[in-house]
Amino acid sequence: MFEDGDDDFIDPRTLPIYQKGKEIFDVVRQICDLIPEDNKELEFTKSIMMEDAMMLTVKVAGATGAGLYDLKMENAAIIRKTAPELMVQNHTLQMLDFK
Repeated sequence: MFEDGDDDFIDPRTLPIYQKGKEIFDVVRQICDLIPEDNKELEFTKSIMMEDAMMLTVKVAGATGAGLYDLKMENAAIIRKTAPELMVQNHTLQMLDFK
């Protein structure tokens, strides 16, 4: 993809936003590990939370590697949409009396 001497290459793992997304994923994974598997509503919420948490770092990496401005902005829009959805799922856990 990139040549060794390519000056445009940025390793997304070095970016603070990528690192924050990884931290968020780790916290969400720990929360999801606590969700009992016998509750279908909580299991559904768990799957959405994990999907959203994974999307954050993937889209940061995609935006970093994208050459076209349009692709970068598309990934940024997905990140902007995904982050608040995690908060919605947090409220869903509270609504379902998950402690």
